Amino acid sequence: MKAEIWGTPVAYEERGEGMPLVAIHGWTGCRLQMTERLEPVFADLPGYRRIYLDLPGMGETPPCARVQNTDEMLAFVRAFIDRVVGEKAPYLVAGHSYGGYLVRGLLAAEDSRAAGGILLCPVANPVHAQRILPPLVPLVEEPAFVQALPQPEREAYGGAIVVQNRYSYAAWQREIDGVKDRFDAGYLDAIVRTGYGYARLPEEGKIVDVPALLFLGRQDDVVGYEEMLELLPHYPRATLALLEHAGHQLAIDQPEAFVAMTRCWLKKWESERPRQ
Repeated sequence: MKAEIWGTPVAYEERGEGMPLVAIHGWTGCRLQMTERLEPVFADLPGYRRIYLDLPGMGETPPCARVQNTDEMLAFVRAFIDRVVGEKAPYLVAGHSYGGYLVRGLLAAEDSRAAGGILLCPVANPVHAQRILPPLVPLVEEPAFVQALPQPEREAYGGAIVVQNRYSYAAWQREIDGVKDRFDAGYLDAIVRTGYGYARLPEEGKIVDVPALLFLGRQDDVVGYEEMLELLPHYPRATLALLEHAGHQLAIDQPEAFVAMTRCWLKKWESERPRQ
C-alpha cells in the first residue's frame, strides 16, 4: 500500500481491524522488523488494526526532501497518521529503537490523540558517543549449533543477540535478510550529521499522562537503559519491563516475555479505555 505524504510515496501495510496501532521501525530498518515483533502478539487477539510503515529513506519509502532531521521526521509521521488513521481519530503507537524515539515525540506532542504507546528499547540519548552502555554478555543456549556457524556469521550474530539458539538465529537471519541494502545511506548519514536528535527534549516540562509500556534490555549495548530510566518521572502511567538476558533485540532474545507482557498490557489498556 502507498500513501503520499509531502510528495513522498510512503510504503505501508495493514493487518487486522479495530483500534489503529501504528508501528515504527528502527534506524536503517523497515516495517518487516515491526511485523516480526508484533504479529505474534496479535495471533489470536482481535480488535486491532496494525499499520506498519517504512520511514523516509528506509525500506520501500524513498527519501523526502522535507525531512532533514528528526523533528521533521516526527512531523512526517504525524502527517502519515493523519492521512491513514484520520486527523481526529485516536490511535496506539509502537516503536523500536529510533522508532521508540519517535514514539516519545508522538506521546509528548499529541497525548490527546495518542491513546497509549509501546516503547521497545527506545533511544534515550541521541548522541551515541555519550550513551551509558552495558556490555553485551551472551547466553549461549546451544553451543554446538552456534559454534557450527561460519565464523563471520557467528561473530555478527554473537555481537547482536544475547540469547543464542536456533530460534533467535532464525529470527535474526530473517531480519538481516529483510533489511539488507534497503536504505539510502547518504540520505540517512546527512540526518545523523545535522539533526538526529530533537532540537528539544520531547518530555521537557511535560507529564505524558497516557498508558505506556516500556521494554528495556539489561544488556542493550546499542541504546542502553539507564538514561531512559531517568525519564520515567515524565511517564506516571508507564509499565516498565527491564529484562535480564535481553539486548537491543529484546523481542528476539525474550520472545515469550515480550509477547505475554504486551498482551497483558493491551488487555489492561482495553479495560481502562473510556467507552465511546
